[in-house]
Formats: sequence, structure tokens, C-alpha cells
Amino acid sequence: MSSYTPEDAFSPEPPKSRTAIKIIIAVVLIGLGIICCGCLGMIAVSWMAYGDSVETIKGNRVVQQNLGDVTTAEIDLQATGELAESGGQQQLVYRVEGTNGSGKVIVATGPAGLELKTLILEDGTEIDLQVQDDRIPVEFEIDSGELEIDTGDLVPQN
Repeated sequence: MSSYTPEDAFSPEPPKSRTAIKIIIAVVLIGLGIICCGCLGMIAVSWMAYGDSVETIKGNRVVQQNLGDVTTAEIDLQATGELAESGGQQQLVYRVEGTNGSGKVIVATGPAGLELKTLILEDGTEIDLQVQDDRIPVEFEIDSGELEIDTGDLVPQN
């Protein structure tokens, strides 16, 4: 008679599933790919907004009057962070250098697009960039090919 013990019993190992490992790796890689594409998309949108902001700053009449022709405009991350802590509308602060001086420009971003808010000069003077210009822009063209000069009749003065 033989004695049977559980240690003597054949215990098959469960089959190792390489398919499950492959699925887990594929899911992780796809997730990382989606995250990378999202980050690249955010960078692209930010870069386009940055380019638009710089062009808007360069084209602003008040900025040009106070700083001259804009040579550089870079985002001031520290000032932007300090402004964000105060809450409210999302705003960016640009360090702007021109041919006649330098300062900071606060640009608001929102559903309406980019909007220049304030110019802060080196001496701390704040200039509102949202003030409307009351002057009426005058645009005209002169085509010298069609210019007629009426000499009229000369009347002698007594």
C-alpha cells in the first residue's frame, strides 16, 4: 500500500500568458502616445498665440509711441505667475524692448482672442492700452494720372 501525500501530487503551473503582457504594454504605449500628441498640440497652439501676441504688441500705436519700434517681446513667466495668483481673467505679461525704451505689456487671453490691457513703463507708469483713439483715421489716395489743375481766370486786382 502506498501512502499519498499532497506534496507528491502533480501541480501543473498555470500557462504563462504573454498575450496579457503584450496588451498591457500596448495600452501603456498608446496612452503615452496620446499624452505626447496632446502636449505637442498645446505647444503648437501656445506658439501661435505667442506669435499673434508679439505682432499685436508691435503694431500697437501707444506701445510704439512710448517704446519706439519693438525689437524684442518675451513672456515674463515670473510676472505672469504673480498675476495668475491674483485670479481673474487669464493674462500674460511680456517684457518688451524697443528702440526708445523698455517696459511690460499685459495681454489678456480669452474667447474673444488676444487683447492688450496695460503698458507698464520702466518708471512704473501704467498706460491703459484699451483706450479708444478718438481721432478719425484719414485715408486717401491720389492718382497723379488723373489730376487736373484748374488755373481759372486771373482777375487783376486794383
